[in-house]
Amino acid sequence: METNFFIKNFNRCIYLVVTGISLIMISIFFYILLKITSKISNLTDITKNLSTIHTVVLLSGIFIFNLLILITLLEIYQRVKYDSISNLAKSIYQTIKLRKFLKQHQTHEDNKLYKQKGNINPILKNFNSSAKHCIVDVRKNVVIAIFKIPTKQQANKILKDMEQQLKEEVSNLNPTYYFSNVQRFKKYIYIKGTIR
Repeated sequence: METNFFIKNFNRCIYLVVTGISLIMISIFFYILLKITSKISNLTDITKNLSTIHTVVLLSGIFIFNLLILITLLEIYQRVKYDSISNLAKSIYQTIKLRKFLKQHQTHEDNKLYKQKGNINPILKNFNSSAKHCIVDVRKNVVIAIFKIPTKQQANKILKDMEQQLKEEVSNLNPTYYFSNVQRFKKYIYIKGTIR
């Protein structure tokens, strides 16, 4: 199985959005501190330091957003040239939908057990962490749904038990495609669909 630009960069784009927003929020915080300290005359050294930090954080945030825009424009260009923008929108929508479908929630009994210890269920935490790496890529002739295999054996068993449900969910989202059985590739499993 070969991975393409969308599969390689979807999660990176999410991280870039979160990091960029965080840096912009931090720069706003430093800007407010800068305005407060600039009114106090005996804090000139602190004001200079805050100004430098504000500038560095703001430029970092702008750089990250520019990188995000570049990656997005490259994906849009490839979709326009070789596929369609509507398939890009379908890929993003189906990825979000499948991630919500995969997410496991603790039962009430589990909550009582783990609240006493002050923890959440580590098996479900491991499974949900892997579910965040699920990606659906819709193209003209092929659909690929990729799932990261959890590192813990019990979490892996949950995924194994869900394989048929995953195939049905991806099939329902793409009724014009015929899907193969679940196959393994390194630390991922995937379902590949071809146009009927």
